[in-house]
This record gives sequence, structure tokens and C-alpha cells, in this order.
Amino acid sequence: MVTRRNQAIESYKRIPLVQENPETLLKDIAAAIESFLNRKVEAVKRIVENSEQLAMSQSDHVDPSFDFYNAKNLSNSAKNATNGNSSLDEEKDKELNNDVTNNKRFVEDSMDYQQDHPGSEEKLPEDDEEDIKENIVVTDDDSGPMASQKTPTESKRHLPLYPDPHFYNIPVNINHSAVHVPSNVYERSKEVIKGIKWSESLDNIFKSNYESDPTLSWQYFGSSTGFMRQYPGL
Repeated sequence: MVTRRNQAIESYKRIPLVQENPETLLKDIAAAIESFLNRKVEAVKRIVENSEQLAMSQSDHVDPSFDFYNAKNLSNSAKNATNGNSSLDEEKDKELNNDVTNNKRFVEDSMDYQQDHPGSEEKLPEDDEEDIKENIVVTDDDSGPMASQKTPTESKRHLPLYPDPHFYNIPVNINHSAVHVPSNVYERSKEVIKGIKWSESLDNIFKSNYESDPTLSWQYFGSSTGFMRQYPGL
């Protein structure tokens, strides 16, 4: 038969049944969720603390011509990029895919591990930690896996963007953030430019958070002057 009913029945006979304590199971799930959220909270706290320090130490004088990566005006400068969409050559694509596949496998495995061992996800084996560090390295090296090339010196209108499965295969740059300024906010006003300039240093915090917790997704900084900084840049 097409439905293979007998095979389905036989397969269920080989499944071991384990009796669970509902109360214990609920506590384990709650502990896993709490631990997961605590890591996200710690990442946000690091952004907040460093933002406060940077804001307090900012300079009153800012060059009016200070340039930045404006998300509205960015062009993809990655090799073979066309109409804002990047396509890598075979060698670069192979390097990229090999590295991000390892990272994706770690993320999936770690999530499964958290579900099965809710009280143990905080501490991974040392070997695994080293592998994670290697796979999540953020670098400006042009030839490094997942690298996004160095900051273009000729213009802040161009930024190399590469598809990243960790960010839904959207072309992004994991070495830089980008700034979004709403249409009703004048991006060249003194206070806005001051905030954009000092908050540029948050890129180091964004990258550090991502290296520490590869399950992190998008990171943001919102300013009271109206702009938003988003990592990774796109």
C-alpha cells in the first residue's frame, strides 16, 4: 500500500516510553527559557552601559561633514553584486557556505541541547567553545570567512554585503552597523550628527555580543534624537 500503514505501526512499537513528572518538566522548561532570556538581557545591558559612557564622553564639536553608513543610501560593493543583491564567485561562496554552515549547525545543536538539558546550557565543553569562537570570528580581513572587507575609505555610500543564513539570508555586513534616519528627522542637524558619531563605537559591542552568543539576531540602538543604529549593517 502507498500509505505503508504496517511499517508505520511497526515503527511506533520500537519507540521507548518514558514517564515524565509534569511538575519537574515544567520547571525545566521555565529554567531553560529564563536562561535563554537572561543572555539576551545581558547583551542589552552591555549596549546600555557602553552607550551611557560614550554619550557622557562625547565631544561637543562635530564636523558637519561627518559621514556615516546611511541604511537608506547604501550600495552593495561586494564582488559581482548587481542591483543591490550580492552574488559571490565560486571560491568565496564555498568559503562562506562552509563557515556559516558550521555556525548554523552549532546554533541548531545548541537549541536542541537547551531543550534536553535545561539546566546545563550555560556551560559547554571547552572544545565546543573553541569551535564556536572560530566559527563566529568577526574580522575585517578581506580573505577571511564571513569577512565583509575593510571600511571603504572613498565613501560611506558603499558597503560589501553578503547573504547570511543567520539573518534569513539577507545580505548584511557583520563588521559594521548602519544608521536609519526617519524622513521627518533632519540627519544633518548638530544633535543628530553628534549622536551618530559617538554611537559608531557601539559596533565593537555589537560584534562582541554576537561572538559571545551566536544565537543573537539583530541588535539595535535607538537615540532620543530620532535615529536608529542597526547591527549588522544592511
